[in-house]
Amino acid sequence: MNCIYVIDDNSRKVQTYTQFSSNIHELEKFIALVKIIKILYHHTKSGKHTTLRDIYYQDVEIFGHNQSNCTRLLELFVEDSLQWSLGEHLNIRPSQKGMIYGDCFENFHKTTEPILIPINYQDHFIDSKTNNKRLLIIIIEKDAVFQSLCHYLKISNNKIQNFLVISGKGYPDRLTLRFLMWISRSFPTSTIGFFDSDVYGLRICKSYQRCVRELIFGGVFLLETNIRDHLPITFRDIKIMINLLITLSEERNQENNSIFMLWKRELTRGLILFRKAEMNVLEFATDLNHYINVKSHQSQLEHKAKRIN
Repeated sequence: MNCIYVIDDNSRKVQTYTQFSSNIHELEKFIALVKIIKILYHHTKSGKHTTLRDIYYQDVEIFGHNQSNCTRLLELFVEDSLQWSLGEHLNIRPSQKGMIYGDCFENFHKTTEPILIPINYQDHFIDSKTNNKRLLIIIIEKDAVFQSLCHYLKISNNKIQNFLVISGKGYPDRLTLRFLMWISRSFPTSTIGFFDSDVYGLRICKSYQRCVRELIFGGVFLLETNIRDHLPITFRDIKIMINLLITLSEERNQENNSIFMLWKRELTRGLILFRKAEMNVLEFATDLNHYINVKSHQSQLEHKAKRIN
């Protein structure tokens, strides 16, 4: 038979085969690779969007009941061998993770519940209009807080209007960040985010800030609640906090950036008090949803005042 060249995903070296292997593991991998090629053939003919998870569930057994095996083979064949992008060339992306909810577009008037960020979000929102009003984007770090806030905004007489709430459920995936960057560039927006006052929440905030440079850090802040409600930090937390402080200090031309100063302040306070503040365990003087609602409304008023001046 002809030579078969395969890149081994463990050693990253090219292996040459002139006959079928007698190794069961290699045979299983070869069968799975053939299955991948068959799936990709039918997928490219359809021209539709799909996810890595959908491909995995087309034959769970052949991928050893492990989605990472399927993902590795896709990357091996498409990205390493063909030098293509799974997302850009074949419309194959990870399952949606980010959630959105709002009153700003007609699409949201058809549903009262949060929805996953569509993979083809540009087609979904391309004809949307904001009636020349500035769109307020509210970023929420945690899914539990996001779900609670959406319910609060749905049933309460809240003050904010023309808003879009986004949550990446912790660290945002690429789709969430791409959507946020696109919507910030496509519409007049102001963005405020709410994260835990710990090193992990601040790092998540920093990942969003790379996409939206004008992001406002709305809270939570360590000294806004009773210290007895805070959680202790670990030695691992301390090490990561110090490293992040060093990184922030080495950032150039950020001295006048208010969000950088807030990050440094919260990290410093956490190191002094040996405490961290997580949104879903804090007891606020008022409800957490009310806290977010008021701060978001204040952000809207401040932007209006700046535009008038």
